[in-house]
Amino acid sequence: VLTTTKLRTIVDEWDGCAHQRMLLSLFAYHGNRPQDWCVGYGEENTNEDGYYDPTTQTMHLFKGKTQEQGTERVFQVHEKVAECIAKVQSAKPSPHLVPNTEGNCGNVKFIRDEVNKMLPIPPSVSPNDLRHLYETHIRYVERLPRNKRLKLMGGIAHSDSTS
Repeated sequence: VLTTTKLRTIVDEWDGCAHQRMLLSLFAYHGNRPQDWCVGYGEENTNEDGYYDPTTQTMHLFKGKTQEQGTERVFQVHEKVAECIAKVQSAKPSPHLVPNTEGNCGNVKFIRDEVNKMLPIPPSVSPNDLRHLYETHIRYVERLPRNKRLKLMGGIAHSDSTS
């Protein structure tokens, strides 16, 4: 059985590629869509989608499936994710949060393919499935109070009432 707890354990015990560990951590600790991670690393590398600020460990997103045009969605990145990002950037600095194998900004297909390669689960499990798994986790396993859950749901741009 695949659970968010199991994904987090894999991240904690990972001894393989730092880049793959970082990608997995994004899904284990956040329920964002893959496109939310296709941003610049640092404000100076902001792209049309947004940027990750390593100083404050915050994500700044300008676009999203349900996000109104001209708004900015800002949320704190989990400390484990920030640690993974820092390790990847210290090993191979990049202007992109998730660089692909050519060094360009990774896209949704690249992220999906990388996640499917590394997880000990069937490739039929998609990043969207991991997103729903995360939402189930914060609702029924962690049993977060409504105000904390709503804050997390705002960061991942998902309605609490429809998830």
